[in-house]
Amino acid sequence: MQFVPTNMLVAHSTNKRFSRYITALPTKQPTLHFPTRHTGRHIPTLALGTTLNLGNPSDIPAALPTDDDGIDNTETSYLNQPKTELVRSLWPLGMSTTTTIYAYALLLLRFGVTLARISSGGILYPQESESRDVRTLDGVWNFRLSPESDPLVGFREHWYNKELRQTGETIPMPVPASYNDITQDKAIRDHVGLVWYDRSFFVPDTWRQQGLRVWMRFGSVSYAAQVWVNGQLVMSHEIGHLPFQRDIASVLKYGSKNLVTVAVDNTLLETSIPQGQLSETYTTNNSFGYLILNYVSLFITILTFRDNGTQITQSYTFDFFNYAGIHRHVHLYTTPQVYIDDISVRTSITGNTGRSFHLFPCVKPRHIGNNSEVVGTCNEGKGQNTEENDGDEICREKTTNDIKKEMELADNRKCASVIEYNVSYNGYDQSYSSPLCFVDLLDREGKFVARDITTLAGRIEIDSPRLWWPYLMDSEPGYLYTLQVRLASPQLGTKDVYRLPVGIRTVKWNNTSLLINGRTLYLRGFGKHEDSDIRGKGLDYSLVAKDYNLIKWIGANSFRTSHYPYAEEIMDFADRQGIVVINECPSVDTV
Repeated sequence: MQFVPTNMLVAHSTNKRFSRYITALPTKQPTLHFPTRHTGRHIPTLALGTTLNLGNPSDIPAALPTDDDGIDNTETSYLNQPKTELVRSLWPLGMSTTTTIYAYALLLLRFGVTLARISSGGILYPQESESRDVRTLDGVWNFRLSPESDPLVGFREHWYNKELRQTGETIPMPVPASYNDITQDKAIRDHVGLVWYDRSFFVPDTWRQQGLRVWMRFGSVSYAAQVWVNGQLVMSHEIGHLPFQRDIASVLKYGSKNLVTVAVDNTLLETSIPQGQLSETYTTNNSFGYLILNYVSLFITILTFRDNGTQITQSYTFDFFNYAGIHRHVHLYTTPQVYIDDISVRTSITGNTGRSFHLFPCVKPRHIGNNSEVVGTCNEGKGQNTEENDGDEICREKTTNDIKKEMELADNRKCASVIEYNVSYNGYDQSYSSPLCFVDLLDREGKFVARDITTLAGRIEIDSPRLWWPYLMDSEPGYLYTLQVRLASPQLGTKDVYRLPVGIRTVKWNNTSLLINGRTLYLRGFGKHEDSDIRGKGLDYSLVAKDYNLIKWIGANSFRTSHYPYAEEIMDFADRQGIVVINECPSVDTV
């Protein structure tokens, strides 16, 4: 139901892997192999202006087996000792030891994204049903910074194999929330780099007995994350503001305590989304120099180098604070082995939509005495039922009762709608016949409207549907049906059930107007951030509800997500409240 621009970012994953060597280019091309152990500083010294590039991923040895889940069980040895040679290799380039290790820590976390895959299929919002169970891992987690002087220590000492409290001092950290403003510690507020979270949780043995898939899902972690469960790397993800998940059933201890550990990196580089830049400056007695590194591509330009008085600076291409942490819900949920992976829906409308006038807020809604609420309304420009006014708006006031009466009269001119849907699934045994989808359309009260039985793709036609209208364009804005999908087969019976809220509406535009259901919509609203005091960008339902109440109270009908996708829960609020959302991708000032 949201208005989403065509440049909306879609999450995706990659199966590339970190090369085990780097090659110096473009001249002498000395090769620095990770497995080689150097001592002291007697290693090849590269000339100024040398460019270092990652090797071809196809050259990686085959010694990185994965089990049936695709979960990499060899990352412990792969991520640690061999690649420490990269740190040694960069020292003669003039980088301070602290900064070199810091840069390498970024490499581990960034390129860890390629070592543990996330689910690459659909990512339906977790929902309880006859076939699904949902639990939350929200609450108070354990938290600690990775020390700037030794950011690799968590990887080197395998913090993910034990509780964080066993590694040193931790503090309680709420999830979801940004970690920046939870304490009075300036070092935590302004921290750039790695932080660590962990918590324990239980799963019932009945999930194992029923042979269920068990998914761990993060709504958003800013900006790069690696996730371990019981010491096994199960997920890596980069780009905050987007959800990611993985089936972790194979690494769980059923009927016992489990441990989840998350390493989070909020560093932003020229190749990250959104963009930033990490630079190092330093001074000596009589000279000043600097170097700028793009740590992801290992492109290094050195103008001059010293080891004295080093300072690392993170800069950004945007004008908002770099809040970081686990910002949205963490869910643990189950599906059957054969499950509904994704559902896509498209609606169309034929006939008269029953709206011969437009309602636009001109003034803040208010009450006059004990009478009905008064809202400002406008007829835009010249046209039917408007005065000739050279394009100026003629505003007048109507009570909500007047509006309802006019809408009831207009609704006598009915329309029809077609709901086209496509269902995808995973895990089906091909020895069985193709599964069927039993698709029911239910109204707002849960009453049956229509049904279709199909092999995954079909359409439902209904007469006189209730349309989804923005706030102040209908007496019941944000009307949603429910598309109930049951995946079944003759041999297995019903395997999975999912219910998707659906609004019937069309969105079009021409050279002058944005059209909802064929009628002009004038957007009045705000550009806003998810930021709030204390919580940062952490999702908080109280604040979300208050924001929507303020939007409606002031007579607005829309807002723009400056400058990143908001939480799915916020979008769900918008659907139900009849608020139009211009949903932005998080790439700010991208060249």
